[in-house]
Amino acid sequence: MTGIALLIQWGVPSLSWNNPLIQTYTFGVEIYFAGGILMVLGAVLLVMYNTDVTLKGLHLFYRGKKTLTPIFRTALAYPENKRFRTAATVAMFSLVLFTVAAIASLTAEQNAALNNIVKIDSGGYDIITQGAVPVPNFASMVRNNTALQNKVVAVIGFNNTILLSANDTTIGQSFQPALLLGADPDAPAASNFFLTNTFQMSSMSPQYKTATETWKAVMTDPSKVVWSYGQVNNRGPPSSVQTPNVGDTLILTGLIGNNTVQKSVTVVGLVNGVFLNGIVSTKTLLMDPFKVGAGSLSFVKVATGEDPTNVASLLRKEFVSLNVDTVVIPVVLSGFLQIGQSFEGLLQGFLGLGLVVGIAGLGIISIRSVAERRQEIGILRALGFRRRMILAEQLHLTARHTDWNPLGN
Repeated sequence: MTGIALLIQWGVPSLSWNNPLIQTYTFGVEIYFAGGILMVLGAVLLVMYNTDVTLKGLHLFYRGKKTLTPIFRTALAYPENKRFRTAATVAMFSLVLFTVAAIASLTAEQNAALNNIVKIDSGGYDIITQGAVPVPNFASMVRNNTALQNKVVAVIGFNNTILLSANDTTIGQSFQPALLLGADPDAPAASNFFLTNTFQMSSMSPQYKTATETWKAVMTDPSKVVWSYGQVNNRGPPSSVQTPNVGDTLILTGLIGNNTVQKSVTVVGLVNGVFLNGIVSTKTLLMDPFKVGAGSLSFVKVATGEDPTNVASLLRKEFVSLNVDTVVIPVVLSGFLQIGQSFEGLLQGFLGLGLVVGIAGLGIISIRSVAERRQEIGILRALGFRRRMILAEQLHLTARHTDWNPLGN
C-alpha cells in the first residue's frame, strides 16, 4: 500500500506539486528529482512485496506453456529469499536511469526553450549597434546602404544622453549617472520600438492592463517613462542595478553647455531589458529640454534566413567611419545557455559511467547467484529441469533487476 500511495501521490500533479496545500511554498526543479526518487522507492516496494501477483499475471499470459511456470516460480523464489539485496540493486539501477533521463529531459527542454528565451530577452531584435560618433539618422543610413539591402528588416535608432542624475523624489534616492534613451514615436510600425519590442514588462502602472498599453502611454506622453534594467554585462560578470518603483516621480538633470536643465517625469513601468539599461522615453523628451537630437545606440532586426553574425560584420564594415561596435544577441544568449549545458553534459558523463558500473554490478550479481546456487541448480537438474530452463530462469532473474521497476525503464 505504501508503494501504491507514493506512486499515486507523485504521479498525479494535482496531489503533489500542483496541490493547493503547497502553493504557498517556493520550490524549483529539485521537487522534480525528489518526486522521482520517491516514485522509484514506491515502485521498488510495490514490486518486492507483490511477487505473487506478478506470478499470477505471468501464469495467465503463458497459460499454454506449462514449462514456463516452474521457471518463473523458481526465478522469483531466489530474489524473494534475499529481498534486501534485490531491492537495493533494483533501486540503485533505477535511480541511475532516472537521473540520466531527468538530466536529458532538462537539456532537451532547455534547447527547445532557446528560441523563446532569445525572443523575450532580445526584445525581438538580433543585433545591437553602438557607435563612437552620435548620428541623427543611423536608421536611414542603414536602409539606404546597398550592401545591406534585403538583409535588414528594421533598424530602431535611439537618441541618447548621459544625465547628471535621476533623482527619485518619491523614495528619496538618486540614480547617477543615468542613461536617457529616446525612440521615435512616429517611426513606421515595423521600425517602431514602442510597437515591436518584446521585452518582458516586470511591473507596470495599475491604470494599464498590458505592456502594449504601457508603451503606448510612453509613446504619446513625453512625461511618462519606462525604467529598463538589464542583467547582461559584456565586459564582466552579470550585474543588476537598483530601480525606482512604478508611480515614482523622477527629476532628470542634464547638462547643456555650462547650464543644467531639469525635467520631471513619472515611471509607469519597469522592463527587463536585459541588454538595455536606462530610462526609455521618446525623442521628444530628449530634444526638449535636453536638446539631444542624435544617438549612438540602435537595435537591428535581420531578414528571415539571414545570419545575424554576417550582417553584424557588414555593419561594422560599411560604417567603419562611425567606429560601430556590434553585439549579436542570439550568440550572446546561446553562450550563456551553453555554459549550463556544459555542466549538464559533464553530469551526464558521470551518470553514464555510473550506468556502466551498474551494469557491471548486475553481471557480478548474476555470476555470484550462479556460484551460490550450484547445489540448488543441481537439485533442479535432478528434478528434471533442462539446461535451457535453467538458463531461462537465470535470464529472468537478471531481468527482474533491470526491467521490473517502471521508473527504471
